[in-house]
Amino acid sequence: MPLPWLAARLLVASTLAAPGGNVCEFRIEADDALRFSPNRVEVPGVCPDVTVTVHHAGRPDQAVTSHNWVLTREQDRAAVIADGLRAGMDRNYVARGDHRILGATALVKAGQRGAVTFSTLSLRAGEPYVYFCSYPGHGEHQTGRLVVNP
Repeated sequence: MPLPWLAARLLVASTLAAPGGNVCEFRIEADDALRFSPNRVEVPGVCPDVTVTVHHAGRPDQAVTSHNWVLTREQDRAAVIADGLRAGMDRNYVARGDHRILGATALVKAGQRGAVTFSTLSLRAGEPYVYFCSYPGHGEHQTGRLVVNP
């Protein structure tokens, strides 16, 4: 289920480039071992928007079958996870209208893809950003860093 309040939209994977050939789209794989690959993404400061496509590369027969991708400032992660747990699965474990969330995909099952496009206007070079899966029990292990380059 798309998250309209974040202006999320499902996209067909394609490469988006900013002036100078900077890539403004990233593909991230999630797996059954609760890992994201890559676990670090560098965003060129010239990208006005960034698209992240998450591919759940896990096996459908595994107990861990859903993942999402949520971006926040590092200091907001624990509170966003707690509020997402209260929001529940029907809301993709993402609290509606949470201003601390900078971008988020819907939950995706094994073999599926989900994507989100978000503005970089509020992102600052040098500030610590973290992405994680907010599915219960995943957020402490399934995480990565997003770095904005000047």
